[in-house]
Amino acid sequence: MNQSPTTAPDNLATALTEMVVSGHAQVTSAPDAIELTLKVVAHHRTYPGVLKAMEAKMQQLRQVMMNVVTLRPMVTHHFNVEEHWHNRFDDEKRQFQGYNANHTVKVTLPVDMHLLGRVLADIGRTDVKASVQTAFKVLDPTSMRHQARQQALRVAQESAMHIAQQMGMRLTTVRRIDYNTPTAATPNSLQADFTYTGPAFEDSVDIDLMPDNVSVKDEVSVVWLATAV
Repeated sequence: MNQSPTTAPDNLATALTEMVVSGHAQVTSAPDAIELTLKVVAHHRTYPGVLKAMEAKMQQLRQVMMNVVTLRPMVTHHFNVEEHWHNRFDDEKRQFQGYNANHTVKVTLPVDMHLLGRVLADIGRTDVKASVQTAFKVLDPTSMRHQARQQALRVAQESAMHIAQQMGMRLTTVRRIDYNTPTAATPNSLQADFTYTGPAFEDSVDIDLMPDNVSVKDEVSVVWLATAV
């Protein structure tokens, strides 16, 4: 909890009543971006072999994304290589199976279901066999955070004025403001393992998703000083 102190003079503080009021606000907006998370897995008996296998898949994935207009380019989110054992924890039965490599990348697209369907169809025609997760987001939620903070402060002020009026008091000044960091939520996402063994894809996959609004919440606690009317 962060604090912005404003202290009243000592000779006034003793004659004033302290009042603590909270304010809550939530701002929503339609998403303007789709964040695709693609997880690519490769396996090979040898360490150099698994790296080559992974690079071959990533070359195919990069080739697909070269033909896509993106809001943010594809970037690596996670990469690791680990040994693969059968009966790893049984010393008598344990057998080394090779190496597994995992490469997770993220790419941001505009909210265009036809484009999303075409990208998934293009990936499905490759040997990548990536698992796919989509999340609908607001590309720059800064203005939403500012709006939520302003609304939360206004709610706290209106509540304090109402309480003071009911108690026959008058607000004088703000002693302290405690505030939380605004939190953003992405309420709508789709996760699917994209492994296809059926007939060849057409130019696109029909995808009918209805993303919910993205919300930003904020909460403030304001300490007021009030005096009797």
